[in-house]
Amino acid sequence: MSNTNKSTGTLTVGTTLINNGVAIVAGVSITAAAADVTVTLYDALTATSTVVFKHILDITIDGLSTYIQLPDIRCTTGLTAVVAGTGAEVQVHYR
Repeated sequence: MSNTNKSTGTLTVGTTLINNGVAIVAGVSITAAAADVTVTLYDALTATSTVVFKHILDITIDGLSTYIQLPDIRCTTGLTAVVAGTGAEVQVHYR
């Protein structure tokens, strides 16, 4: 597996298969427009099975954006993201 970091580009509301196979998640950037944003990452090829990360950006507490550095979360099957929240924009940083 390559050690080169990648980014998904901007993900919006919905479900996205990011990687088929092994991936190491290093961080997540979250931006809200006017509503809270929920990001859930799965070690799977669909939005089922093992949740490896879940975060709710509460705009009344956290503001409109955040970056969360993660301790290299390993996904062995695949990496799928689910983004919820009107106007949400998310980037997943992985290798």
